[in-house]
Amino acid sequence: MGKHITGKLRKFAAFFLVFLLLLLTVLEIGLRFSVSKKPWVPDYPKEDISPVLYKKSYTNEDYRFLYLQTGLGRIGIDELVAAGEYEKIITIHHQFFDEQNLIFERFSIFAAILHRSDTITLHAPLSDGDILYSPSTYFSFFEVGHSALVTNGKKELMAQASGYGNPLETIDSRSFFARPIYVILRVNTDEESRNNAVKYTKDNCIGARYNILAGIFDSEPDGKLKSTHCSHFINLAYASVGIELDSDGGRIVTPKDIFNSPGLSVVQVFGIDPNSEMLFDRALSSSSE
Repeated sequence: MGKHITGKLRKFAAFFLVFLLLLLTVLEIGLRFSVSKKPWVPDYPKEDISPVLYKKSYTNEDYRFLYLQTGLGRIGIDELVAAGEYEKIITIHHQFFDEQNLIFERFSIFAAILHRSDTITLHAPLSDGDILYSPSTYFSFFEVGHSALVTNGKKELMAQASGYGNPLETIDSRSFFARPIYVILRVNTDEESRNNAVKYTKDNCIGARYNILAGIFDSEPDGKLKSTHCSHFINLAYASVGIELDSDGGRIVTPKDIFNSPGLSVVQVFGIDPNSEMLFDRALSSSSE
């Protein structure tokens, strides 16, 4: 009897090991597949933008042309032009059409981030309260994405929850613009509300430990946040000023849920089709307020 039970246990153990090995292999294949996908590059001609760019004023058609050639929305164009940054716009135009050389960096056994291997791309001016979004974070076959909140636009600082066990911290935003795909988003509200969302983040969220389950089983905190993740704290920060960014209203808020929120204007896109239904109208809106 004992030998019979031992034999069954051995068979079960062997079956479990084979299943585990197969699962690990599939997860690794999924990650390799995800990071092998190329970011979008324009499939339409690259044109000389100078005749339009150096006009004294722009029509809606001019903004549309510049957006499709540079990825800069109306807000991004207006702010760069107001600063006299015409050469920067031209460089952004060239980078928008460039093929990218990519590397991937693992931050967990089956999770990785895609980065450009050459240069950090130039970007539109950042404003306090802007939201940075990128889909280029993967777990196996799944595009989990990443988001961050700009806490100081002039100094280009962002608040970011980066991974398990790490605290939410304020860091230089340059690492975000080393990603091959990103979108700069601005919440359609007044500057004071955006500043208050940043203040909430600094007062209540900095230092909270990364936890992918944050917000699922616990209620909104009254004071300092103990745990969070990259989209959870952003949603809380704007909820504190009466703005809901979770587009599907579920218990789980993901970077994609925030990206899909209709209350956001597009300042700039990179590595993603500007004609996308989720982007086009929001990029050409005349104001973020």
